[in-house]
Amino acid sequence: MRALAGIILGAALLAPAYAHAQGTDTERARALFDEAGALERQGKWGAAQDRLRQALKLKDTPQLYYALGWALENDDKLLEARAEYEKAVSTAAGKPNAEEAAKLARERLADLEKMTPTVRVRVSGGAKATTRVLVDGREAKREDDLATIPVNPGSHVIRVERAGVDETLEQMVYVGRGTQRDVDIDAPAAVAARDSNQERHASLVSTTRSSGDSVVPWVVLGGSAALLLGGAGLLIASSSDASDRDMYRDRWCSETACTGGTTATRPETAQATADRRAAEDAADSGNTKQIAGFVLGGVGILGAAVGTYLLVTRHREAPATVSWTPGGAMASFRF
Repeated sequence: MRALAGIILGAALLAPAYAHAQGTDTERARALFDEAGALERQGKWGAAQDRLRQALKLKDTPQLYYALGWALENDDKLLEARAEYEKAVSTAAGKPNAEEAAKLARERLADLEKMTPTVRVRVSGGAKATTRVLVDGREAKREDDLATIPVNPGSHVIRVERAGVDETLEQMVYVGRGTQRDVDIDAPAAVAARDSNQERHASLVSTTRSSGDSVVPWVVLGGSAALLLGGAGLLIASSSDASDRDMYRDRWCSETACTGGTTATRPETAQATADRRAAEDAADSGNTKQIAGFVLGGVGILGAAVGTYLLVTRHREAPATVSWTPGGAMASFRF
């Protein structure tokens, strides 16, 4: 549905730009745009991007930049989508029928600001001042000992290089939309040539954590606690209903001179009938609350177990062990 809405919207924006245009370039660009729309409806975002790039070579319009940004965003290429949305905004100035495309592009840029993940690498140790941090070959911006870089959702290779030393550290991390991955790395100063080979390749330990993941166990535990409290409240309320049931049943039995608590020996009066019905209603209400209370309590207990497991395993997770290796080859990981 998102793909269909996006391409319909793009078509609506693009049509006015072509309304008075003439020539084969315009017709070919429109045909490519239509092909991209058909591909997006099939979820073929990569092929749609190719068609839109071909169309942009023929017609440079904000609407096409917006459509390309939309296709890239749905393909999890958020950084590339940002660049296209920015082009849609910048090229819209002074062009007729382009303000709507610019407005929508600015809205998408605001959303991308929230959903684009980041990788932060904190470098400590004697060599931190001369250490470079690269993520997928792009150097991360450094502020003191912290290097930060926005990335697309997915797996990424972090490479740490020390100046003047032919030894690097590489580590692969995964980040999802809207998350932040933190990596701590100790970069000791380069050792003298007389140091042993074991010292030159001393292991480093890096730990990774995602700001979004750490909240999950507490959310599960909090929800479980609410369910347990709700279940307990229903069970307490069912006890009150049971007391009402017994009271009305005793009054009915007294008025009808019942035997065995269930069989009347004289006809019911209007009051006796009302007491009997009140006893039945209280019994039904109590049974319903008991069943609901046990269900909520059971789900709460299960949720508490899951939340506790997530919390314990998160804290006990072994850090990835990586090593400085000549040439930067991927080191073996221990999880």
